[in-house]
Amino acid sequence: MERPLFVGVLWGAITGDMPTAVSLAVFYELFWLDLFPAGTYMPPNPLFPMLTTLTYAGTLHDPTITSLFLPVILTLPLASLGTYVEKRQREWQVTSYNRIVKKMRVNGELEKTAGVSVAASLLQLFASNFTVFSFVNGLLLVAVNALASQTNASMVFNHASWPMLWAIGAMGGVLALRIRRNYLVFIIGSVFAGLLALWGVWI
Repeated sequence: MERPLFVGVLWGAITGDMPTAVSLAVFYELFWLDLFPAGTYMPPNPLFPMLTTLTYAGTLHDPTITSLFLPVILTLPLASLGTYVEKRQREWQVTSYNRIVKKMRVNGELEKTAGVSVAASLLQLFASNFTVFSFVNGLLLVAVNALASQTNASMVFNHASWPMLWAIGAMGGVLALRIRRNYLVFIIGSVFAGLLALWGVWI
């Protein structure tokens, strides 16, 4: 349920824009395919940038890859921000756990004490994520409008396509194979495709 594809289908079903939601979900699913939680390691959270981009897409009259390509690239660092918020929230919960233990030693009411702590934890998690999410969405709107107004940027993004975005996302899938030769082939192919795209823009 935490995978981008599941959330993308759910978002598309709610908003009615299934093609855009699933197309974006495919990119984020591929891009972070190589990173997964193992032990205490917390990988970048792909849902944070994906939901930010989908929220921005909801403000557009007709969202297309041309208008969304720049937001997708700009929001990629937000995956690390989402992980940072989750880590801080977990640290805050250490204090709550210690408080539960202390109360248990005093009155022994486990069910009541744990219930209050869980409710407070969920409220804290929602509030922290909602605050950060709202803030970065405002910044995204300003940044996209500012950068998209540049002539050269507009020329480049007018040639963007969903396959181009998925090809970038496929880097995660290639890295997941753990085969060095595949890395080399992918890099050479990406450079070649990038040069062709730039040639098509400037001729």
